Amino acid sequence: MRLLHSMVLQGIYGLPIFIEIDTQPGIPSFTIVGLGDASIQESRERIRSAVKNSEYSFPVRRVTINLAPAHIRKTGSHFDLAIAIGLILQDAIKTETSLRLQETLILGELALDGKLRPLIWTLPLIISARKQGFTQVMIPSENMEEVWQIDGIKIIAVGSLSEGLAYFLSGIIPIPTPQKISNQKTQIKVPLESIIGQNRVKRWLIIAASGGHNLLLEWPPGSGKSMLCSALQGILPKLNQEESLEVAQIYSVVWLALPHWNKNRPFRHIHHTASAVSIVGWGKYCRPGEMSLAHHGVLFMDEILEFDRPVIESLREPMESREIHISRAFGTYTYPASFMLVWAMNPCPCGYLGDTEHICKDTANEILKYRSKLSWPILDRIDIFLTVPRVPLAEIQQRWTEKMLTTTQAKQQVEAAVQIAMQRQNKLNTNLLPQELEKMEIESEAYVLLQQAMERLSLSLRAYHRILRVSRTIADLEWTKKIAPAHVAEAIGYRQN
Repeated sequence: MRLLHSMVLQGIYGLPIFIEIDTQPGIPSFTIVGLGDASIQESRERIRSAVKNSEYSFPVRRVTINLAPAHIRKTGSHFDLAIAIGLILQDAIKTETSLRLQETLILGELALDGKLRPLIWTLPLIISARKQGFTQVMIPSENMEEVWQIDGIKIIAVGSLSEGLAYFLSGIIPIPTPQKISNQKTQIKVPLESIIGQNRVKRWLIIAASGGHNLLLEWPPGSGKSMLCSALQGILPKLNQEESLEVAQIYSVVWLALPHWNKNRPFRHIHHTASAVSIVGWGKYCRPGEMSLAHHGVLFMDEILEFDRPVIESLREPMESREIHISRAFGTYTYPASFMLVWAMNPCPCGYLGDTEHICKDTANEILKYRSKLSWPILDRIDIFLTVPRVPLAEIQQRWTEKMLTTTQAKQQVEAAVQIAMQRQNKLNTNLLPQELEKMEIESEAYVLLQQAMERLSLSLRAYHRILRVSRTIADLEWTKKIAPAHVAEAIGYRQN
């Protein structure tokens, strides 16, 4: 009996699967057991044709393949290569061959002619294999572009069944396919310098991007809320290596191309018709939803009061825990969901409540019903509340000649503040735990000011911690080691009374 190693995906993590191959005398048959789905059962014909077309002998015996543990449901076509290699090397007795088979995780889907097709989910499986102690993994050569920079595990890329067998028999590693180096740059849809005026709001965006703080912009239509939120994408800091791997792992699971060497933070712009399932997690095996796709990036929900209330309320727990737990019929899944939430909204159904140029036509009950979708518990999780005033036409014409803050300049400020935070605590300020906040250096006057604000504004303990996080970000932007009263006062001013 021959034993080989492969892996199955559960959520965004891989579980090791042992492939046991046994051949016995008797009427020729080919059976695969171990709770495999249709793609695994169909692999029998792919494997048989691939072995014969690669000019190897398929066993004329009773063949049984067991995918263990038997209680775990297996999905995917990536078991083909391991099963085919095990069948051909069933009688191999070389010690070197056996050792290579024991230490190698094998992933690959076979074509009928014996060549390997590219796989989905390769990245999360390799990352899981590295964590579980595998020293090397064999994958199709076409998947190298996605995984070639992963450290800590040897990656053997093969283009066919014959090349895979050659490695196990002789140790010869095929020459890998030359890899593409990404020159991808952030596509800035709305440069910051294209927005006239709104200098105060631009500073607030810089503060939010520097600390990863949740943001809500409110004002009547035409004030530039959506443009400002879209401009936020261009000033987000780059992902580090660990963060980019986490993001790419999630995108690989949902079959979206985002190689891990892409350092741009995700920016997910969600339409108000999105369902709670699409936000939380979708599909039979619960693939990551928009909250997880925005991990280490931005989840932008324009016209937030047009969303259904269950969609809005589904954000509550992940905004605090930075992960989401989902239970489905086939299992319980946990996905990371550390995102920066950005909301834009009108103050009333007609949009003109508080506008000096238009008259609001809505009744008090209509306004109350419209705003009731945002409960106080979820509003308490917002760090910065902003009102975006409309820029008068005369001021727009006057400021065409003024020098505007550019996206490049704003991004430099953001990255400098992020670097300070990462050197101090290795995380963004929004991810600081309460016990870590209590150890922050804060001037005594600033602490007294914060205590007074807590009492006068009846703020919650959650709001207290969020004010401290924003204060720390403002201090980082000014390259200040201690949190000063001015920093706390500015952060308090961003809270909704």
